[in-house]
Amino acid sequence: TVVLLLWLLAAVAADVVIEGLPHCRELLLLLYSGGGPRFQSRRQRVLDSLDKHMYDYLPEDVAAAHPNLILMLRTLVQTPDGLIWVGTDDGVYRYDGTQLVSINALRRQGDALPTVPCNHLLPLPNGQLWLGTDAGLYCFGTEGQLRALPLPVPTHSSRGIEALALTPDGRRIWVGQDHVGFQMYTLDGQPAGQLLPLPQTASHILPMADGSLWAVSALEALQLSADGRVLGRWPQSARVGMYPV
Repeated sequence: TVVLLLWLLAAVAADVVIEGLPHCRELLLLLYSGGGPRFQSRRQRVLDSLDKHMYDYLPEDVAAAHPNLILMLRTLVQTPDGLIWVGTDDGVYRYDGTQLVSINALRRQGDALPTVPCNHLLPLPNGQLWLGTDAGLYCFGTEGQLRALPLPVPTHSSRGIEALALTPDGRRIWVGQDHVGFQMYTLDGQPAGQLLPLPQTASHILPMADGSLWAVSALEALQLSADGRVLGRWPQSARVGMYPV
């Protein structure tokens, strides 16, 4: 009951955050890739009722190449300037209440972001936006610079970044590399401290003020000390999975 209540409160908060943006509810419904038959039916009704198809919000080159494209949402965040950034199966887009614009169309320096899934987006206090993708870790700067950041373990076969989280003091970022573990980073994008190994994929991490770290994977929830010791372990139920609120 408590979990359900918290989930409902989170849903209401999300509605409040996006209330002022035209078509935003429809956009999120179209982007979201999950849901059962009732959700998919509602999704289709929204698609049928919109005065513009989703690809009309996309850059012309993307729309022309993919006339039936419906982006699949993986993550979204709102930056302090009110813009919504969307991580999809095909990269990252910015939504300003009117249209979606690819991050590659917004960049002024650096190589283009590969067309790969973006699993996590993290806005920083200094205005940067960090991107955790299947192709690695990236930083989008305030002046439009897009740059690749070093991976926790660059030689590992998996380059996927599954989780990003800012420490409570706002001075460090925890980065979770798929099937590798967690590495703390400075705000300028450099690894700091030791790697905390975790052979499984952790999709969510929560840093605590005491330096410990909570992690949720498909198998279990973990509490790790600052030096990587396991302080607690709670296996996932076969019937009910655990997800952060």
